[in-house]
Amino acid sequence: MPSKIKMKNLPILTIAIPTFDRPKEILKRFDEILPQIRDNHKVQLLVIDNDSTVSVEKIYTENYGENALENVKIITNSSNVGLSANVCRCFENASGRWVWILGDDDAVRENAVALLLETISDTSEDIGCFNFSTDFNLYQSDAVIATTSELEHYLNNNKQKFNYPVSNFVYISVTCYKLEVFKKLVRYGYLYASTHCPHFGMILIMLLKRQGSLCIKKSQLVKWDPNHSGRDWSKIRLITGTSFFSELESLDDSCVTIIKSLVNEFCPRGFVKWMFKIVIGDTDVPIGYWYCFFGRLIYFGRWNVKISSICFLLLLPALAIPAVRKLFFAILNPRYRSKLNQGENRI
Repeated sequence: MPSKIKMKNLPILTIAIPTFDRPKEILKRFDEILPQIRDNHKVQLLVIDNDSTVSVEKIYTENYGENALENVKIITNSSNVGLSANVCRCFENASGRWVWILGDDDAVRENAVALLLETISDTSEDIGCFNFSTDFNLYQSDAVIATTSELEHYLNNNKQKFNYPVSNFVYISVTCYKLEVFKKLVRYGYLYASTHCPHFGMILIMLLKRQGSLCIKKSQLVKWDPNHSGRDWSKIRLITGTSFFSELESLDDSCVTIIKSLVNEFCPRGFVKWMFKIVIGDTDVPIGYWYCFFGRLIYFGRWNVKISSICFLLLLPALAIPAVRKLFFAILNPRYRSKLNQGENRI
């Protein structure tokens, strides 16, 4: 339920955290953010609790009850609406002129709030969102991008400098949005909820419809931890989901190129062995799903991914037979074979 505390004035910035069942992580975010926003009514902290087992309201009250801040608001969903919808609810419920959506497992830098406020105060009216550097994508300089063709050109010119150039726009904690622009785009977030990165679709729509410009910033807001135990993003879901951006309104060739680049960034090295283990080992997923999955990769993937996907499609009829599936995986994966010998039928 919403916090009973009301703010006296509308803030400049809302820091919105969508969260579910991560009590330790959300407590760390409180510890990092609250000292930066204390006595600062220019900033609101908004937490959207996706019906967690232990409510964030309870965690906050137990740990900060005596020092509760006026600019903290907690909303608890009556039921779990899913990750993407919870991200969209951040846009719906933010009060600030700008909203920074922060993942609950991303450590906030000590100067993040001050940096954002300074960035906002210095920006021009045409800017619709800021995308900040990360440890895996360190921007060399600031840049303003007004169209998808400009974004494609920027990514092509810098692809040798970045590890995952397009993925930086999917990484949820490094973008700050102008609420006036993105509240009008929330419906696209819900429409493309199955992509698992609705915020990226909203950025593409903003550029396609010329509703605002994207500003690249070389400074950083969060600390990236690639070994974080809480990270449970599924590359399979992201590959399948992001391909649905090919149905965006006003889609142009540059946008298609950007989407293809994103899909390929999610395809790791050793793609064939990686996919073989997943297709054979994940018996909960029907074979029909993989026909759709590899069909999309044939369209979106780079040439080696296309060839591998065609081979997988040819193998799928045989892999539909459970005994064949088990045999292949037992040959490929010794750990799986040893568990089969113990009478276990799954990893």
